[in-house]
Amino acid sequence: MKPAVTFVIPVYNGLPFLHEAVASILNQTATEWSLLLIDDASTDGSREALARYLDERTTVQQNPRNFGLYGSLSVALEMVESEWVAILMQDDHLKPSYLEEMLTLARRHPNIPVIWANEDIIGKEGQLLRRGKDTSRTERFAPTPDSWRSVLMEGCIWTISGSFTRVDFLRALPFRTDLPHCGDYEWLLRAIRISPLLYYQRTLAELREHSGQASAANLASGRNVRESYSIIAENFRRHPADITFGQALAVCSRRARLALRQMLGAIAHGRVKATGSLGKYAVRFVSLPMKCRSTIAQPR
Repeated sequence: MKPAVTFVIPVYNGLPFLHEAVASILNQTATEWSLLLIDDASTDGSREALARYLDERTTVQQNPRNFGLYGSLSVALEMVESEWVAILMQDDHLKPSYLEEMLTLARRHPNIPVIWANEDIIGKEGQLLRRGKDTSRTERFAPTPDSWRSVLMEGCIWTISGSFTRVDFLRALPFRTDLPHCGDYEWLLRAIRISPLLYYQRTLAELREHSGQASAANLASGRNVRESYSIIAENFRRHPADITFGQALAVCSRRARLALRQMLGAIAHGRVKATGSLGKYAVRFVSLPMKCRSTIAQPR
């Protein structure tokens, strides 16, 4: 019998936290799951460590070379046989009731293919850094231009680690592999235009922040700003009738401020190369609405 859900953990140099991520799946109160661990050419011993988890419910896939996060997820989705997939990053944990509560939501909302919950943020040693809101409130996002504009403004409100998604939906709307930092944000902007999404304000995951993460390196180098600029500019070009000049200006002004704030941090830490790039993209964000003014909607 096929499991209802496949947990997918993409792994790249995942020690020492990988074992905690796997343990959080083994400790789920619901048991209708399988686990796919996909190693992306690790060099720290993760590849060898994964062998201990092989059993009737766990599969280990070894990439022949480094494909990156979204390349690994593409490989994983071709192997998954369940209706749903739950993605977990190698540094993070799921709380024991995660799967039980997600399956309950899926049954209550059969027409929604994308569900995610809130999270607590923990540090390198597992200490609580920030506690998320835990109200059990649900919020449905309709596939409308208003929802799309909200995500342009707010950023990636969807959290990939701990996400719960129908496999056929992810196959029909694959991640882009050329955006290693902001691929989740770009995917969300496409998803929210075509399908309802459901947010559950329960802290069902613990996401770890530490300096060794790829995301931390991308922030330090300013890659996140470069990618977000290309994504926002592309969305303006694709959907010019759905955003006015004023709305575009508000989105880009906020992004420029974030880039400048990040630039000040780079200056404080002596990252000269990142400082120049962040300053350049702050200016590019400011000028982007003017570049698009002839195509985007004009206020009535």
